[in-house]
Amino acid sequence: WSIIFWRGTLAAPAGIFYLMVIGKLGGEWCRLQRNARFSLLVITLQACATAAFIASFKLTSVANVALIWGASPVIAAVIGWLLLRERVTKSFLVAVCLVVGGNAAIVFGSASGQSGSQLAGDALALLMTVLLVSQIIIYRHCPDMPTTLPIVAAKLVLMLTAAALS
Repeated sequence: WSIIFWRGTLAAPAGIFYLMVIGKLGGEWCRLQRNARFSLLVITLQACATAAFIASFKLTSVANVALIWGASPVIAAVIGWLLLRERVTKSFLVAVCLVVGGNAAIVFGSASGQSGSQLAGDALALLMTVLLVSQIIIYRHCPDMPTTLPIVAAKLVLMLTAAALS
């Protein structure tokens, strides 16, 4: 929880400072309020994804987390196809099979490893990937959504949670 606390402590003020410097804090605030439901969903997804991301590194290898995150374009396309009715091609279906096969190899390698916690780390990395991809899909669905303030809010939520749990 200390990593999450310090990440929030540094990232939240930096995000607000950045918006102030470029003169877009007020505009982001208005867009956040205008898209309140989706903004709250993005904040929740970002906070949960960050927690899963940090925890995954404690349980599995950096390589596994990176390879699982590497599946994000395909996962985004699948979610976009399911929720936004985006078109799929044959090459997309081939990519899905390859990514699923590659991630299955990672998971089976972790499952046959010496530590059950490595499989939990892989699951957290997959959860993080799905949560962040879901956030991207929301931005595709609502292009007027603010980008920086929801991240700042998620970091503040995590910082307060980490402080309470430490």
